[in-house]
Amino acid sequence: MVINNEELNRVREEQQMTYTHAYNTEQELSADVIVAGGGTAGTIAAIAAARAGMRTIVVERQNCLGGTTTSGLIIQFGGGGYPYMTGILKEIVDELICNNQATFLEEDDVNIPFDPEALKELLLKKALESGVQVLFYTQISDVLMDGSTIEGLVVNTKSGRYELRAHVVIDATGDGDVAHMAGAPCLTLNNGGILGARVAGIDYEALLAYMREHPDQICENDLDKPLIRFIGFFDLVEEGFRKGYLEPDMMKIPEFLLSIEGTTEGVRRYLRVDGAFPEKGTAMIGYGAAIRWDINDPFSYAQAESDARRKNRALLKFLRKCVPGFKDAYIVHTASNLAIWASRRVTGDYTLTSEDIHTNRHFEDVVVKAHANLDHRTLHIKVMEFDIPFRAMLPAGVENLMVAGRNISTSPEARIPGINIPICMQMGEVAGIAATLALNSGCTVRQLKVDTLQEALREAGVLR
Repeated sequence: MVINNEELNRVREEQQMTYTHAYNTEQELSADVIVAGGGTAGTIAAIAAARAGMRTIVVERQNCLGGTTTSGLIIQFGGGGYPYMTGILKEIVDELICNNQATFLEEDDVNIPFDPEALKELLLKKALESGVQVLFYTQISDVLMDGSTIEGLVVNTKSGRYELRAHVVIDATGDGDVAHMAGAPCLTLNNGGILGARVAGIDYEALLAYMREHPDQICENDLDKPLIRFIGFFDLVEEGFRKGYLEPDMMKIPEFLLSIEGTTEGVRRYLRVDGAFPEKGTAMIGYGAAIRWDINDPFSYAQAESDARRKNRALLKFLRKCVPGFKDAYIVHTASNLAIWASRRVTGDYTLTSEDIHTNRHFEDVVVKAHANLDHRTLHIKVMEFDIPFRAMLPAGVENLMVAGRNISTSPEARIPGINIPICMQMGEVAGIAATLALNSGCTVRQLKVDTLQEALREAGVLR
């Protein structure tokens, strides 16, 4: 076969012209509410708004909803346990439990493991049934502003560039991307994170036998109850270091937690494994393989992924060599994105502080009665209750924009709201309901009467 180079070049030029034309053609879509980010907060925000009759678009850069819970493989609901779950969050957890896709533990202080693949399917199903328009594989490149008022987003899709215009925008990106682009003041933190990894092939009978024989090595577990996570194994961890299976900076409380939580004197290096499913022989590892990197440097992520995967392999080797029940364990699935502890936090009309959280300060504009359940100083369960005020969800200086999830307005030390999955989901529902009320009232979200919002949240079962 003879290739005609002139013909080949002509076809290439036509294809390039077609591609360039399609990409540069700006198309416009309008909605009542646009949600930036389809993670734990954003998905619930979109469902809440759509169920109330709002034309809602959610923009997500990956191929699934759920963010940290699904693509990040942080596969357990904490937040103080099942009794504190409300609204759409509780609806989702109940459905997973009914389908045997989550462990039912109707107690305080107990986390609920779930199947991330089941949650992916369930969240997308609920979003589509609610009428949410979902844009997967879509990147946000800019915001549309009229003075200090946000009017929409500019996004890049596989079919070109779109201008998405809306009356209310909810920033649930986790990194405060939209608020930052809109000119809201932000605090940039750099605390690192983990790459979640699901492990299969665990012999839970052997594991439980060791735990029963060595109660002094185990934190918080009542072995008469279902095993959903385990912390401790102090002597085995030290053995792993002596034998060179573990790297020096593994298996310890991250430095930023040391400064936030205070002294950890007497707390030894430890193993933490979450999301345990004894009947399936699976669990999630990764907490002992924490890494740090410059989250504001796009070129640093490749090295961060490489470091995280290397540490996960070291952690797996330690588990197989040293921990009973893990001899035949293997990694079946690693997260498609790093689970970041903190990045950009938006400065809002109020900044929630660590003192507010630890003293359970009451706020007149409370929209979430939050609960958390892990004291990093002792590695034991301790329920904390605190208010999240609506003002912490309103970026300073920008109108018709709310933030929900990890990027709400908190001080550097106030870490809990942003990493607690149920709290993020509850904030998402607050944002979706607040957007609906503002649109129906013909006011901005900042002008919305707090007592009206609180009444609607109580009717929806979100605020108790």
